[in-house]
Amino acid sequence: MMEKEIKSQFANVRSKPIHNSILETQLIHGEKLVILSNKNDWSYICSNQDNYKGWIKTNQIGHKTIKTHKIKELSTYVFSKPDHKSRVINKLFLNSKIKVESFYGSWAKLIIQDKVGFLHRNSIINLDKEEKDWVSICLKFQNAPYLWGGKTCEGIDCSGLVQLSLQYCGIKFPRNTNEQSKFVSNFVHQTKSISKGTLIFWDGHVGVMINETEVVHSNMYHLGVHIEKLSNTIKRVGKVQKLKQIKI
Repeated sequence: MMEKEIKSQFANVRSKPIHNSILETQLIHGEKLVILSNKNDWSYICSNQDNYKGWIKTNQIGHKTIKTHKIKELSTYVFSKPDHKSRVINKLFLNSKIKVESFYGSWAKLIIQDKVGFLHRNSIINLDKEEKDWVSICLKFQNAPYLWGGKTCEGIDCSGLVQLSLQYCGIKFPRNTNEQSKFVSNFVHQTKSISKGTLIFWDGHVGVMINETEVVHSNMYHLGVHIEKLSNTIKRVGKVQKLKQIKI
């Protein structure tokens, strides 16, 4: 099967090939996938990042291209000219992968959805540049609204926040909380102590410790990404079921 990629800002991955079915997750611009089958104007796909399967609109899929950079801001605009007063032609979100065609001073030129566009070079970073402080990526999302299945600053859920932040740092990680709690690798270890980067698991929920006492998580109680004392979360959500430490 030929590898493809997301050419839109992001693609909603749904449980069924209909608009009002459950939002399972989202794939960000430039993410790789393979098409397993088609039905009308929908494609059943498998994400190369985490093997997640679901239905997306076929017109959001494009041919695989070489990427050079990724978006490092929560979101950024793509302009029609290298001028912030020019017309906005698109919007890209954190971790979107792009190919920079050339640079014009402080601007980067790219082709997006068959159009020439420009974004500020301070909003991008080389793909090969290593980032290790994944917790700082989580903190970028403070006050982003909660959205089941979401993976952008316009809406994100608890496990999406964890996965996207780790993906930005080059780490493949499962999408759903249950899979995340079971996942084991050379950078994920079960632990009994709490420090920065510890994953805190409840039944169907996950948070990230930013220090020994505070957790950041996307949740319905706060209607978004919020920092609070772990002790307060435990009073509201219940007993912690598992601790895992991420070490990059």
